[in-house]
Amino acid sequence: MRSLFPIWQILFALLTIKSFYCIAQESVLMFSGEVLANPIENSQWFDCNIELIEISIFENNPIEKVCYLENGYASHQLIDMSKWLSIQNEIIPTSIDLVFTKYPIKREDWITNYYTLLANRLKALFQMDSTLNSKDIKWRFVMQTHCITESDAKNLFHGIAIKYNDRMPTALKSDIPSDLPLIANSIPEIEQMGSVFNDEKNDYWNDSSIESILYPESILKKSGKQYLPKRIKVKNEPECPKFSVRKGKPKKSMINKILRR
Repeated sequence: MRSLFPIWQILFALLTIKSFYCIAQESVLMFSGEVLANPIENSQWFDCNIELIEISIFENNPIEKVCYLENGYASHQLIDMSKWLSIQNEIIPTSIDLVFTKYPIKREDWITNYYTLLANRLKALFQMDSTLNSKDIKWRFVMQTHCITESDAKNLFHGIAIKYNDRMPTALKSDIPSDLPLIANSIPEIEQMGSVFNDEKNDYWNDSSIESILYPESILKKSGKQYLPKRIKVKNEPECPKFSVRKGKPKKSMINKILRR
């Protein structure tokens, strides 16, 4: 049976679809292959598209979730990639800081070309994880200025800082049990809660620490009873007055009711 479409039309359609796919893929990249291959010619693009900030010293932030990848002074190779490789499938990168030292102060005095070094560091980063080359990530150049001598510059951090968020809270990663576990009769002590927060391996409360708050025993048993604390009488507290009610009053005769006596 003869085909409805010639072979050349089918091949042309496939090549067109592939071209559109490549263009779409290229559009989401932050750094194109041409920019990385010719960084000096595209120096103006770097200056216009990446935010540049200057700080005294770049320091680790213990509060935010950041993965630090060190390059070393005037080097582009990543010294240790193990930390990122161990978490890359469990997190979502939000911003990346490319950290340099502004030494010497004038760029024209630099021995190593700034844009070449930058492009080589980006290539090493994307060789480790190509998904980081994305416009969805906020990019910044961070220049450290607290370096008068070359020795000062070498002692500062040179590399890449990747800020990220967890894909799913730790408390939700475990499977939901078929039966709820036994609930503690009392709310965990504040000190115990603090120990949970201070644990670097667990930024969230575990299930056992919040079950007694979210699922009280009265709700689980569906008893609906209220458990009020036992009343403690204060010293020298006067007794409550006795109130008489209609039920406790003596009955009146019909005549007295009519005469309202």
